[in-house]
Amino acid sequence: MLDASGRDVVLVETVGVGQSELDIARAARVIAVVLMPGAGDEVQALKAGILEIADLFVINKADHPGASELERDLHSYTERPVFQTVATDGIGIAALAEALLSAPARPAHALSGHATIDHLGIAVNSIDAALAFWEKQVGLPVAHRQTVAHEHVHVAMLPAGESRVELLEATEPETTIAKFISKRGEGLHHVALRVPDFDAAIARLRASGARLLNEPQQGAGGHTYVFIHPASTGGVLLELIKDEHQP
Repeated sequence: MLDASGRDVVLVETVGVGQSELDIARAARVIAVVLMPGAGDEVQALKAGILEIADLFVINKADHPGASELERDLHSYTERPVFQTVATDGIGIAALAEALLSAPARPAHALSGHATIDHLGIAVNSIDAALAFWEKQVGLPVAHRQTVAHEHVHVAMLPAGESRVELLEATEPETTIAKFISKRGEGLHHVALRVPDFDAAIARLRASGARLLNEPQQGAGGHTYVFIHPASTGGVLLELIKDEHQP
């Protein structure tokens, strides 16, 4: 409605940190998180995942003690720009306004249109047996084989164009893949998407109440990943993978 009003600039003030980040991320072109020195907001922001949501930070009441320390803390966690302002005196407002107006627009969706399918994870009783089909009959070459100890799986990666087929074999009984096969048989286990802004995607998923099955960690090939429970995705176990080119 505000966009249709014809205004050149629309400012949206949220109800507070940790409560409406997902809605704002979907609607706003640029997101600024405003903090105050000595008010404890910086701790709340860090815990709420605001570092990943914000395009820039503003330390208002910068004439109060603790402003420099807060800016130093922010720079230790993020490379996003930090502005100090004193609103009552107009200090720093012009530079902040210029930054807001010139900042590039963020993706309209949490995962953005640039997410790509990295691989399809297929649970099998035996990778060697499965390769008789995928490699010898379908013609997909094996590019990589690895054992991921903390996931209790043997993995084989087979490139298929710009995506891959991932074969997963349990290393021992009573593990995730072994239980999956015992219950459902061999077959599609999960879909993996490679996202260009991994940290922001995770923060937005948390803000929306999505159920994450693990904290970001390294998997096959050294890639950073996280799994989202099927209850949050409409019935599909979804894996998000950090783009290798993301810092």
